[in-house]
Amino acid sequence: MTLLSLPPSAVHGDFFPFDGPKGVLAHAFEPGDNMGGDVHFDDDEIWRTGHRKPGFNLLTVAVHELGHSLGLSHSKDPSALMYPKYKRFSLTSPRLPTDDTLAIQALYGKRITKPETPTIPKKCQPNFSIGAVTMLGNEILFFKGSSVWLRTPWMTSWSRVKEGLISTLLPSVRSVDAAYNIPHTGVTFVFTGPKYWMVQKLKMKSYGGSIYDYGFPTTVKKIDAAVHLREYKKTYFFTGHVYYRYDEALSVMDSGFPRKIQSDWPGIGDKVDAAFQFRGKRILSSTI
Repeated sequence: MTLLSLPPSAVHGDFFPFDGPKGVLAHAFEPGDNMGGDVHFDDDEIWRTGHRKPGFNLLTVAVHELGHSLGLSHSKDPSALMYPKYKRFSLTSPRLPTDDTLAIQALYGKRITKPETPTIPKKCQPNFSIGAVTMLGNEILFFKGSSVWLRTPWMTSWSRVKEGLISTLLPSVRSVDAAYNIPHTGVTFVFTGPKYWMVQKLKMKSYGGSIYDYGFPTTVKKIDAAVHLREYKKTYFFTGHVYYRYDEALSVMDSGFPRKIQSDWPGIGDKVDAAFQFRGKRILSSTI
């Protein structure tokens, strides 16, 4: 393919000389040998990158002519770029009209896109942080983005950790913001945005509920971390710079909440990313 800007009224060997200002602006040849695919522009015209007059928008004309260069004929659809009359085209919203898309796909086929496979972050990177931690059955689950790591507590070697994508473990869930487990029931609650799921023995027990079922105000859009303290039968939810306490036995939020994290959990900062209770110890994680 060759793009040429030719002198006024140039005879350039293709038997189609230009005719001066405001006549034929450009022409193109269908794919083939020699001049096949070439596009020629008349340098006798006033070309502009914008749409102010006098002059013609170079991009608008070029897109139409390149369509011919690729093998497209004129369209009867007035909204198409290949309509005989030039249609304005802008790089700020470069969307190809449907008729042009179907026409080019008829010649060259649809674009084949290979789905991007999420990469599992390396757990030993210096800047690695955990998004959520909980127990599920006999496994400790660590969540980060779309990834999950499973570790059996009595294994001492981190090389025995299993890793994979959350979606392979919990098909309805793509990422996890927070999670907590109630040991005596064996049920784990997993939170993503304003939704949560109940999981038991790696099986989804519900199709997803709303965090507002717990009694959160509508100003809360997601849960950052959660942990259940079995000795009190209370669940703590961390969101933003505050935390809430939920009574699992009565299924209500405790009064007097939310409270500021920094006031009641000194040293952790004002935001909690993950929370976990293991062997009687409460573990809070913050990257701030």
